[in-house]
Amino acid sequence: MNLSKNDFLSKLFHPITLALLVSLVSVWFIFPQFEVYVLEEVSNTYLNTDQKKSTFFADLNHDGQAQIVNLMNPSAYAPTCIYYNSREGGYGIDQFNYRGHWLKYGQVILGDYNNNIQDEIYAFNLVEDSVFLNITEVMLKNGIDRRDIFIDLVPAFKENEYDVALAGGELHDIDNDGNKELLFALLAGYSKSPRAFYVYDIDQDSLYRSPMSSSGPVGGLKFKDINNDGFPEVLGVITAPYNYHSSVPYPDSSSWLMVYTKNAEFLFPPVELPYPYSNFISDFIELENETYILSLCQYQSLNEKIYTNEIRLYDLQGNLLKTRIPATKNPQEKISAICFDKRKSETRLISNKGGVFELDKKLNLNKIHQLSIEDDEIISLFYNQGIDIDGNGFNEHILKSSKGDLMILSDDLKHLNRLKINALPIRPEISVALIPNEKVVLGISTKDAFIEYRYYKNPYTWLKFPTITFVFLLSYLLFYLLVKVQKQQLEKRYKAEKQISKYQYQGLRNQLDPHFTLNILNAIQSLFYQKDFDKAKGLLSKYGKLNRNALQNAEKIAIPLEDELDFVENFLALEKFRYEDRFDYFIKLDKEIDAEEILIPRMLIHTFAENAIKHGLFPKGERGFLKIEVKENEKNIQINIEDNGVGRAKSKELKTTNNGKGLGIIKELVKLYNKLQKTKITYNTIDLFEEEKAVGTRVEVLLPTKAQKN
Repeated sequence: MNLSKNDFLSKLFHPITLALLVSLVSVWFIFPQFEVYVLEEVSNTYLNTDQKKSTFFADLNHDGQAQIVNLMNPSAYAPTCIYYNSREGGYGIDQFNYRGHWLKYGQVILGDYNNNIQDEIYAFNLVEDSVFLNITEVMLKNGIDRRDIFIDLVPAFKENEYDVALAGGELHDIDNDGNKELLFALLAGYSKSPRAFYVYDIDQDSLYRSPMSSSGPVGGLKFKDINNDGFPEVLGVITAPYNYHSSVPYPDSSSWLMVYTKNAEFLFPPVELPYPYSNFISDFIELENETYILSLCQYQSLNEKIYTNEIRLYDLQGNLLKTRIPATKNPQEKISAICFDKRKSETRLISNKGGVFELDKKLNLNKIHQLSIEDDEIISLFYNQGIDIDGNGFNEHILKSSKGDLMILSDDLKHLNRLKINALPIRPEISVALIPNEKVVLGISTKDAFIEYRYYKNPYTWLKFPTITFVFLLSYLLFYLLVKVQKQQLEKRYKAEKQISKYQYQGLRNQLDPHFTLNILNAIQSLFYQKDFDKAKGLLSKYGKLNRNALQNAEKIAIPLEDELDFVENFLALEKFRYEDRFDYFIKLDKEIDAEEILIPRMLIHTFAENAIKHGLFPKGERGFLKIEVKENEKNIQINIEDNGVGRAKSKELKTTNNGKGLGIIKELVKLYNKLQKTKITYNTIDLFEEEKAVGTRVEVLLPTKAQKN
């Protein structure tokens, strides 16, 4: 069923429709205020970029009060570690200076190896071609302080240039002596080594190193006892940068699945993914109460140049059980990260387009959620270890966007909060601190600042939809009242316009009644009989214009001043002829006035002019004169209608026909017009005298200039 234009507009501007539109628009502003999680910046501290390496939180004595650790480079060969007693800066607890340089990134590990509730700082430094470990128990006066523990050699890839970093590490008791050992991995970029996993026994001062290899973990270390021997096995992300070409086992022209034991041996022979620039992202997972190794294999065939995203499932002996290339609706969507939903104790996969998938033993993927990201955006897991940012006991995950932003993914893998950070290093130091009265604070170390954030569940999330409902109801009420008031105003306006039209019609009918028309037509006919064709044609033309003007403006309550003056001029010409030249008339309009742009009530000038003829000039009995002038000053347009007739007093005395009826119509017309148009048209009738003798009448009409502009 087709709707008319009026029906459509009626529905469009219905209060319910308008309230819905307002509610929909308000969603863009209201929903961000009720996000499930709130991320707010607490502080942003500038740090000297010439000296700073990284900054992070550390609760070194486990008292709930975080300390700040600054790793500095005050000189070319003096890496320094400075400890402050509080996150606000506070006083310096101590300063430790080391030799050589810091590693490229990942310089320290924190942990309490002897269970005395005092964390040690395990700091790695590079001295010439050697990596050393330094252990410092900062918060104890006579705590552990061991320096320059040799770890490994680093061959230069260029003259005096070394490329080595810490890939991560943790402390675990692997010999059941009650004290923990340090398990960590080092990676080399362009240097050919070290690319290995290490176990350092602090009590025995002994070091275990994984077998010689050109490949090793670059990050994402995962520690889990998978064979129930009481000790953790370790794996990590291994890539194929194709930087080092040699006959050393496990070259970096391939990526590998490597799982290490407590003695830094391989749990099984490494599994190869024989593609340069490929990635082997692995984790230990539980499927149907059994432990497996899940790997994301990302590679590109050199011949076909097709990027392949493959999921593999291995048993604990390194045997490939299942492989699958996931099919997604979007061909650009690739599985890029493995995350663990601790709430449900289930492994989830995340795609580069924000899809969250659950997985079964057959590697079937079921998409359970879509993260809110932009269409042209790609995301990846940035911080491979989960981190509890809101202090609820479950880890959040930190992602990175192709647009350069960091994102915090909630522990239930459903909600994203975006961090816009400038000068972000390749691997920024990310840490959390438990702060009294502020709960948990997230610290991120950039190239030139240390930024603190609070991340917490929004207690007002539940108000999201009630607020939208309230906005809708309030909008509906306001629009309902507005429409009601507007409708009342329109009804009043309609009634006023109808009344004005009635008065104008009465005025016009009085002037163009059949008697007037018949007299004019008879007079014109007489001229044709007298063969005065020019005069007859002239009068007939004016009569035609008079009627055409009346018909064209019949539905209007206001017309341009130009049209009103044309109507009056034609009317006066006909009246002059009808009254056998018993009066002359003159109409003057100031040149500065644009008569097309000035609106006046229809029949306003005409009624005063007609009244002057009937009640002023006609009773005079001799030739009279009618003058109409229109002029403008700063505030008003003034219209003068002046005659030299008998005057109002004499007219009343003579009781001329319909005396005052036209003026009564004008009075009501002007009153209604002013109310309708919210303007103030006024008029004043002045009796003219000479030597106390009435010599005529002048009507002065004032129109506010601005109010009458068309």
